[in-house]
Amino acid sequence: VRGDMNTKKYGVTIKAGTTVDTIDLSAITNKQKVNITIEPGAKVGKIVANGVEYASLEAYIGIQVTTSAEFVEAFANGNANITLANDIKLEEILTVAEGKTVNLDLNGKTITLEGTSVDPAFYTYKGSTLTITGNGTVEINDPSVSLIFPGGDVVIENGTFIRNIPAG
Repeated sequence: VRGDMNTKKYGVTIKAGTTVDTIDLSAITNKQKVNITIEPGAKVGKIVANGVEYASLEAYIGIQVTTSAEFVEAFANGNANITLANDIKLEEILTVAEGKTVNLDLNGKTITLEGTSVDPAFYTYKGSTLTITGNGTVEINDPSVSLIFPGGDVVIENGTFIRNIPAG
């Protein structure tokens, strides 16, 4: 680690051919900046930051999903920052496992739930956290489907949540 105590900027380079099991950023404060350079051919395992363990560098930086399958997989892996790149038609329950954290950025996009095969849309287990942000929309087109079963913590910072109930 190279750093400048005056500017509080630090840098790490992981050289090609090097394998690093864990990068632990827990001691970094908001006033400090770290630049991590990973050369092609280097391998990095998990990242630990602010008490949360991310399975990969991609999960820590953020995963942009374009399909329902990618979306479900990103949730299943847990400890991820997920951003929607497209509107998604959800066909499976999104689960945040015990002890995991998922930050979902709707990014102005829409998640649509159709049919009763998905109930609830989001399920959080004890000790987990789901944060939803990004001013997008979650639209439920079946009155028997719930939005969230909150076994863990759920934080909704913004967004539009619609439950369409058929007339009649």
